[in-house]
Amino acid sequence: MHASIAARPMASIRASLAGRRVTAKPLRATRRAISVSRIQAALKEGDDMANYSDYFRKLQTDKGDMISISQYKGKKPVVLFFYPKAETPGCTAEVCSFRDRYSAFQKAGAEVIGISGDDRNAQASFSSKHSLPFTLAVDQGNFLRKGFGIPNDMLGLLPGRQTFVIDKQGKCVLSFNSQLDTQGHIDNALKAVEALV
Repeated sequence: MHASIAARPMASIRASLAGRRVTAKPLRATRRAISVSRIQAALKEGDDMANYSDYFRKLQTDKGDMISISQYKGKKPVVLFFYPKAETPGCTAEVCSFRDRYSAFQKAGAEVIGISGDDRNAQASFSSKHSLPFTLAVDQGNFLRKGFGIPNDMLGLLPGRQTFVIDKQGKCVLSFNSQLDTQGHIDNALKAVEALV
């Protein structure tokens, strides 16, 4: 505070400000505008993945190597399933169902990748404990989740559960979202990849 203002009594300060118009921008609206600008429109069926910069993002896997979804373009379809958190009941049921049907995905020529915000150690432990034959990728900071516009569930408290199927040409052919129907993710993804064969 300026010394001359600090020394003056409050009544004197009020009198000098009388008639002046003071406006302030609401802080909440400013923050909201900033956070919304970071979230891209939701990835939907028919979208070309090349239009999403996160398609090229490098992700660490449970084994410690780096992958990007774009590396499969021209080679094979990819099933990306986003789950909220390793070792939670719904997520464990989902990954184990993908594990149990993995041979059907392989037969259809598809790569399966599970993605969550858990760190590499948590992903490695989760994979080992449940003998998962597919890759688990680390999305710490939820950059990929935000980049693909995956909404949170349960009043915004829980990261959304979303499955995408990307064909060999890099086009999204399935977008399935359900927090509670974990089996629906496997059934819909398998149906989508089998339709590509």
